[in-house]
Amino acid sequence: MSSRLSYETLDGLADEPLEEDPDERFSSDKKTVGFQQLPDHVLLKIFGSIEAVPDSTWGSEISAAVPYGHVTDDNLTALIDGYQKRCGLPLVCKRWNKCLSQPSFVWAHLHIGFHELWDVQQRFVDRDLFFSWVRPRASSIKHVQLDFDAWCRQYYQGAFSAVQASRSVATLLELVRGSLQQLKVQDTNFVVNSRMLRSLATATHLRHLQLFGVSSQILVSDALTCVTYLKQLNNLELADSEDHRQTVQDQHPHFFPTQICNMPNLITLHLQSPLITYVDPAIAALSNLQTLMLNGCSLEEVSSVLVQLAQLHTLCLADNNNLALNKAPDEWWPLELTGLRSLTELDLSSCGVSGVPVSLGRLAHLSLLDVGGNWAAPGIMLPHDVACCDSMRTLHMNDCSLKKVPECLCLLSAMEYLGLANNQLVELPQALTGLVHLHNLDLAHNEFHTFPTLLAGLTSLSRISFKGCTQMQIPEPLQILTSLKKLTALDFTCDLSRHAPRWSADSTSNLISLALALVDLNGQGAKVLRL
Repeated sequence: MSSRLSYETLDGLADEPLEEDPDERFSSDKKTVGFQQLPDHVLLKIFGSIEAVPDSTWGSEISAAVPYGHVTDDNLTALIDGYQKRCGLPLVCKRWNKCLSQPSFVWAHLHIGFHELWDVQQRFVDRDLFFSWVRPRASSIKHVQLDFDAWCRQYYQGAFSAVQASRSVATLLELVRGSLQQLKVQDTNFVVNSRMLRSLATATHLRHLQLFGVSSQILVSDALTCVTYLKQLNNLELADSEDHRQTVQDQHPHFFPTQICNMPNLITLHLQSPLITYVDPAIAALSNLQTLMLNGCSLEEVSSVLVQLAQLHTLCLADNNNLALNKAPDEWWPLELTGLRSLTELDLSSCGVSGVPVSLGRLAHLSLLDVGGNWAAPGIMLPHDVACCDSMRTLHMNDCSLKKVPECLCLLSAMEYLGLANNQLVELPQALTGLVHLHNLDLAHNEFHTFPTLLAGLTSLSRISFKGCTQMQIPEPLQILTSLKKLTALDFTCDLSRHAPRWSADSTSNLISLALALVDLNGQGAKVLRL
């Protein structure tokens, strides 16, 4: 590898003369006048992703995404390299060189995949060359994302590579610490060490920190204290990896990272680790906390101290498998939590819940409740008090072993989304028609034998799913569904590789008639009906 490599990056466009294109059709002013009228920020959105490709001897690439994020279906992108890059973009827009010379716009986001920073011989890229590329842009870099794909762990976890990577990350953070506002680290447990955290502690403008795949040893160490120096941090997300987890768990059978309780400006806190077994009372110091996510932990009860978080509006306790297992609702949900006056969203999915606590009915502002995935119980119970949740708009009860719809559910008149998929329902109660605002109903993978025609009375419905309901028949015409003027999707699809639907001749005929009726109604019958 040569000591000095030349980058063929887009910011080098202005440094080299362009060859004249013999075909004037591609370079005439008439062809580019539309782009000339666009403001700079629109141009940057059009060229939504830029690939900065080093010399080909590296056999790798560094990806730098502009402020509008990664490639999406809604984002027209240009992935251009080499000669085509230098010659093609200016032909599309002659002002592109000028836009590109503004690093504060273009280089605000830096996204590095660690599998792309080693060559085929597992040698880390030339650090001096890489940082010479970063330094002139460092003051513009506000968002950094570091990824390490799981599939290449087996190739890049040698001691030398890990040391090189962790040193380089620490150096990178030292360079951008003055402007860095957001850092996301995905599956890079070997680079998140004490040195990296010490470097991070000086990023005084950091507001969003996400460390996923952190070593369990780091999570329980004093090194995590460095994070508490980030006084402007509003959003903290920590999730550990499986590496050394069992050993650490044996050494720390009861654990909670109490250091984070010294960060009063936190608005969002997301902790995901089976090592966490309780909520420390010191969390009450997080007086500005609005979102608390403790999914995937090992909590055995919900702490009553949470009632002191006066601004809390979102509480996620999903996948705490032993939280409510073999317990009465009032044994794991303290009555004091009725004082969470600001709570609007509560996630209790996959927690072994057999019944919803009666006191939830006193949470007057609760608008979303998720109790899905609690399939072990013979049908989760909803107490009548839940009907007092006048603000309830979204209810997830998927995969709950339900054989009938709880009666009190039909009294939640503000309901807009109801998820009842993956249950054992064979019919719907007539009282369901009282949900006059319901627009999305998911009944996928249930055991209906006939189509529940009472749905024609839910005139606000826009989406209905019977996906995977292979036993359903439609013995009578469904022209009554033309009363659903807002209907945009009626899904009867099935996974043919598993269970093909057994439509009778009458069912097939009635579905065809329904499709024709919907075409007459809104001209979109073929789009609405999915078979």
